[in-house]
Amino acid sequence: MGLAKFALRTTVGGIIMGHGLQKLKGSFGGSGLEGTAKMMESLGLHPPKYQAWAVALSETVGGGLTAAGFLSPLGPSMIIGSQAVAINKVHLKNGFWSHKGGYEYNLTLIAAAFALAELGPGSFSLDRLFGKRRSGFGWALASAAVALSAAAACLQLSEKLAPKEAAEAGAGGSAASTAGAGGSAASTAGANGGAAGSSTPGATSGDAGRAATGTSGTAAAGGSTAGGSTAESSTAGGSTAGGASTESGGGATS
Repeated sequence: MGLAKFALRTTVGGIIMGHGLQKLKGSFGGSGLEGTAKMMESLGLHPPKYQAWAVALSETVGGGLTAAGFLSPLGPSMIIGSQAVAINKVHLKNGFWSHKGGYEYNLTLIAAAFALAELGPGSFSLDRLFGKRRSGFGWALASAAVALSAAAACLQLSEKLAPKEAAEAGAGGSAASTAGAGGSAASTAGANGGAAGSSTPGATSGDAGRAATGTSGTAAAGGSTAGGSTAESSTAGGSTAGGASTESGGGATS
């Protein structure tokens, strides 16, 4: 049993520590802290530099402690926390299977870390060398609770520290779009008013012509204010034509 724990512990801990060193030092073809910070920013984890340090140290230290069987179950707890954040920000949206970018692999690591937290590091470990024994379901449950709480706090802090420029730009764009829509509506109203003025029959009475002219003039004012000069000029032209036609029509009637 001690050998089985040793194999599981060194395999899981060693793999996670390798991932952490990729992020921390650029080892094994990794991107280092600078590349990790850019990745954190693309994932929406803020501030990216500190998030990069957090994940790199969590995986490096957590994996190393797990592999050495030291201070258990702290190492497994750090593995669970880092993998929980990875699932939430990267893999969950892709489904379960890893060939589609899902969380299959991360969930396997979480299960292995939880098992190590419950079973303890075993005989071939630094904890056993120093006479420390922390194992059992209570320790495993506590390590998982601490890990998930830390992951949730990390995500919540990231949302609070996210830069506000993007949100403000989005709000400004919405306001400009709303104003543009209002201007288009007003311009349409002005054009309609101009069309109504120009289509007023010339054979009507003078009073009806003046009423139509006043109406189209009102529409022209509205169009000029919110809709633009094109609607205003077309409306004004319509008003003048309507008025002239009305005047001559009125004279013919008299």
